[in-house]
Amino acid sequence: MSNLHETMAAVGIPYPPARAKPTSNGFLRWDKNNRYWLKLLDGVALFGDFNTGESHQWFENDDKPLDAEQVAVRRAKMLALRKEMDEELLQQHEKTAISALNQWNGLPETGSSPYLEKKQVRALGLRFDEDALAVPIRDNLHMSSVTWATITSLRNSLHGGQKLSRALACYPTR
Repeated sequence: MSNLHETMAAVGIPYPPARAKPTSNGFLRWDKNNRYWLKLLDGVALFGDFNTGESHQWFENDDKPLDAEQVAVRRAKMLALRKEMDEELLQQHEKTAISALNQWNGLPETGSSPYLEKKQVRALGLRFDEDALAVPIRDNLHMSSVTWATITSLRNSLHGGQKLSRALACYPTR
C-alpha cells in the first residue's frame, strides 16, 4: 500500500505544505496561483494540477481485496468528491469571469500596439493595456478570462478562468 504522499510524488504533484488552508468547501490549494489541489474524504483522495488539468485518485488500504459493498462505498465516495470538485471549479470560473469582465471594462477600446504593427493587422474586439493587447477568452458569448499579448509573448490569462477557446480577431491592414 502506498501512502498519499508517495502517490502524489509518483505523479509529480508535491504534497501540500502545512500552511495550506482549505477553501470553504474543504479543498486544499497551494503553490503559485493555487496550482495544485487536494480533497480528502474518509480514506479517499482526489488531487490534481489546475495548470495541466490532470487529476488522480487515491484510496486508503488499496492493497486489500474489496467485496461488492466496499467497492460500492468507495465508488460513492469518489463520485461525491468529483461532484465537489466540479462545484469548486465552477465557483472558481465564475469568480474569474467576473474579475475578467471588470478588468476588461476598465481598459480603453482604442490605442496602438507594437504587436499589431508588427503583424500588420488591426484588431476588432480587443482592448489596450499599456504595451499589451487585452484579448478576451470567451465561452460562447460570455467572457471567461482575459489574456495579454505583447510583441514578444502571449502572457498568461487570469488564474482560474476557463480556457475553452482563444480567439484574436485581427484583419490585415493592407
